[in-house]
Amino acid sequence: MNRPLLCAALLNGLLPAAAFAQNTWQQKAPLPLPGRETAACFALNGKGYLVGGWTSPTQVYNDLWAYDPATNTWAQLADLPVAGRHNAVGLAIGGQGYVGTGRSATNVRQRDWWQYSPATNQWTRKADVPGALRANGFGFAVAGLGYVGAGYSGNAELVDFYAYDPATDTWTRRADYPGAARTYVGTFTLNDAIGYAVGGYNGFTTASSAETWAFDPATNTWTRRADLPAGRATPVAWGLNGRGYAGSGLSVNNTTPHADFWTYDPAANTWAAVASLGGGPRGWANGFAVGGRGYLLGGSGPSDVLPSSNLWEYVPLATAATRTKAHQLKLEAAPNPTSGRLRLTSPQAGLLRVYSAQGRLVRSQALPAGSSTVDVSGLAAGRYTLRLGSAVGQVLIQH
Repeated sequence: MNRPLLCAALLNGLLPAAAFAQNTWQQKAPLPLPGRETAACFALNGKGYLVGGWTSPTQVYNDLWAYDPATNTWAQLADLPVAGRHNAVGLAIGGQGYVGTGRSATNVRQRDWWQYSPATNQWTRKADVPGALRANGFGFAVAGLGYVGAGYSGNAELVDFYAYDPATDTWTRRADYPGAARTYVGTFTLNDAIGYAVGGYNGFTTASSAETWAFDPATNTWTRRADLPAGRATPVAWGLNGRGYAGSGLSVNNTTPHADFWTYDPAANTWAAVASLGGGPRGWANGFAVGGRGYLLGGSGPSDVLPSSNLWEYVPLATAATRTKAHQLKLEAAPNPTSGRLRLTSPQAGLLRVYSAQGRLVRSQALPAGSSTVDVSGLAAGRYTLRLGSAVGQVLIQH
């Protein structure tokens, strides 16, 4: 049976985790409808969104639900305008949600790409994802761009990887994903700078992968990082307070669900065990992160006949990053878009590097901490990534 991986969407919160019990799970309001797995997820404006999924291969959904942690309630919103969708990628960019690829209600692989506006509660068809029709791919968003790739075409596992620019509604080919497992991969993003792909499954073996790969959009490179402590396909993964989290999922030819979770420290490049999922083992679960907390919904346990509808909230460990305001990790650029001189506010002094949308270094200069001015009039029109140490920003140049 071919099932998809959730997409773990990121919305970093500013509330200190230390204000609450740390490293704990709490059960929250369940999804009002029957249980769900294989859904696409993203987070926007303090809410988590779940799109589509299935309860069985013959019961595929196209509905959209929003979870509000402030009130612990679910609200049904506009359906995705397709007959049904599972095995899709979900992510959020610039206050909009995006869902695409995956399988239709009749199990046909897709390449379509849809934008959801929470302001109007409407979906809009956007430019298709390039390459083959695909399912079981993965995606994440970094610094104003979405990234989608890998997965399965029906004939072969895929490695191609693309960047989506919502400002121009265009896709650009980026460095191929180098991991051995190309389906059922979990993802998270840290500091809006680096995307991580963890675990997964290679359909030509029986083992779930433990590999962790980091993608740096500024340099268009993948780097192998420390492996998960155990191989895992369909893990739920989030980025919370400067750390990655991954767990649950399946091992042994996608048949054995688990409840264990780990946290990733990017500075030390190490994984450490944290509290196991309160709801017990889960495979094929759905996840999103809102307000500095991780959420895991649905999935199936070892004795479940149908997927669960239960929602679990994870309160992470407190870290130094927990007490750091999100804007202190970013380069603030104004005006944006610009055509000439750019005012930058930097959280630290150092060497500013400017990269094109293709990952090419096009400008570098020393910057002081605080406010300064950079002349970008000599650069071609387009979107650029600004990087100074761990601080990252985006600017759109128009002439």
